Formats: sequence, structure tokens, C-alpha cells
Amino acid sequence: MKILAIDTSGTSGSIALSSGADIMKEITTTNVGTHSKWLMPAIDSLLTEEGVTPKDIDLFAVGQGPGSFTGLRIGISIVKGLSWSFDKPIIGVSTLHAMAMNVEASSFKDAPEDGPIDICPVLDARKKEVYAALFRLDSDGLTRVVDDIAIKPLELTSLLKEKGQCGKTLFIGGGVDVYGEDVFSDLPGAVMVPTDKWPVRASNVVHLALENTDKKMNAAALTPYYLRKSEAEIKKKASA
Repeated sequence: MKILAIDTSGTSGSIALSSGADIMKEITTTNVGTHSKWLMPAIDSLLTEEGVTPKDIDLFAVGQGPGSFTGLRIGISIVKGLSWSFDKPIIGVSTLHAMAMNVEASSFKDAPEDGPIDICPVLDARKKEVYAALFRLDSDGLTRVVDDIAIKPLELTSLLKEKGQCGKTLFIGGGVDVYGEDVFSDLPGAVMVPTDKWPVRASNVVHLALENTDKKMNAAALTPYYLRKSEAEIKKKASA
């Protein structure tokens, strides 16, 4: 089964082609500029290099959110168009979950060898909030502890003190770059994952899709996972 996976949830971008769980090729860049200009040429180049055509793809996988409203709309629109054109299913996955998997893959040097660690992906959600979740990594793999949420940084600190059990929390993502002082406040076990591990990788999107094959959907059913209303929707409601 050939899978084409993409993520455009932030300023970085990533695409990957796999044969089942085996990643044939992945392209991840931190300098995409405008996703609408970068994504389709990148997909065309990747497929051409691997000798694959869009009609050969059996499944499309995409980072469904949360993240940049504009980036998510662009990526999901393109995946929906491909899915519709070639009548192939789509699976949407959590971008925060895919980001947390970067730590699992990196064998982060500050992770203790004799016990689990907590991983908190954090993205800037604007409006003085962050998108965040909590995962626990141990010898059995990565387990979700807290669902994806939009939350104020200081409230996130309180939540992590309540839900975290490992004495060390690894933070990953641009949200901590913006709200670091608030997020780290009164959380002595906090460690920042290096910035080169922040971009969501499409290979992780592939693996999450394979873990959630029961969530296949058609193009019409896929929508971005924003977690909250857009600024346009808020203004429209206020003026109604």
C-alpha cells in the first residue's frame, strides 16, 4: 500500500511517500514560504523521483490540526482534491501527536534511561493561548495522557503539574518560544527539546495513519481540526 502524507500545520512543511510503514522518501523544510506555492511542486517532484503517479497512491494522510489556520486549509484542500480526483481514502491525524513522536525518534539525550518521560508539544495559538497535549514515553512507546487543547500558558502549567507523573517534561514546539516564561513557571522538571526537532514530519503522519486505519474517510468528510473558531468566525458572530 502506497501512502502519500503531508503536513502544513506551521511554518515548516513536510511530505513523505511510503510503501506501508517503509518510508520511501521524505522532504521536510523549515523555509517553505507560502504553502500554496511550495506544496504541489514538492509533491510532483517527490512522486516523479520515486516513479510513482498520483493514481498509484492507495491512501492519503494529512496533519489535520491543530495549527496555522491558513496552513491547514491549504494542505487539507490539496489532499481533498487528490483524494476526490483518484477516489482514494484519507486519514487525518493530530499534528501535536506527530510532533511528540519527534522526541521518540530522536532518543533525546536528557531522557532518563530508567523511567518514562512526559512530552508536551506546544504551538502558539495566538490570543495569548497555546495548542498543547501531553504524552508519556516509556519502554512500551508513546501514550496520550491529555487530549489536544487550546489553553492559556499558565493554565497549561497547572494542568501539567496535575497530570504529569514523571518528574521531567520535555517541551517541543514554537509555543514555548513565545510563552516560555509562563510555560516553564513553577515546573522544575521542564526541558526544552532543540529547535531542529520541532518541525512535524510527514513520516510520523504515515505511522499515525497506519495506527488509525479504522478512521479512513472520503474527501467530503475531512475538515481541519482547528480547536477553536477562526478570527473571521468570531467577528461574524459578534456582528450578527
